[in-house]
Amino acid sequence: MYSFTQVDSILGLRATASRWINGYTRKGKSYPPVVREERTSSQIATWGEFVECRFLSEYRHAGVPLVNLRPVVGILREELQTPYPLASSAVWLRQDGKELVARVQTQLGDKLEEELRVVRTGDIMLPGSLAWTDPSQRFHDAILWEGEQI
Repeated sequence: MYSFTQVDSILGLRATASRWINGYTRKGKSYPPVVREERTSSQIATWGEFVECRFLSEYRHAGVPLVNLRPVVGILREELQTPYPLASSAVWLRQDGKELVARVQTQLGDKLEEELRVVRTGDIMLPGSLAWTDPSQRFHDAILWEGEQI
């Protein structure tokens, strides 16, 4: 468990974790949480919420607007039936993960400011490190894997 301040410090964020995890209100407009399904009174982040924030920070660092991420996370949460869809290996490690992202993009249609980029390669996945994007490789390298590595 981490305080929101600890999450910010570890991930190099600036007072961001609390907004992503629990939502916020600015200038009278309320913004729902991205990480949690709904606001709670808890000021503590779970491990799953910490990992979800790590992925959000990578997407934000790559320039993906939060307005695009919010609906994608919601749909992935429903599709995968998990509270932490970005932290789920199904999205980026499973063979059908990219197709799931493509289905989400189709479902959202014009609601996205820009298209998600999905490269279709049929059932072929490039071998070794060629299959990983830079952010995915950094995350992969930061994990102590047990068993067979993907």
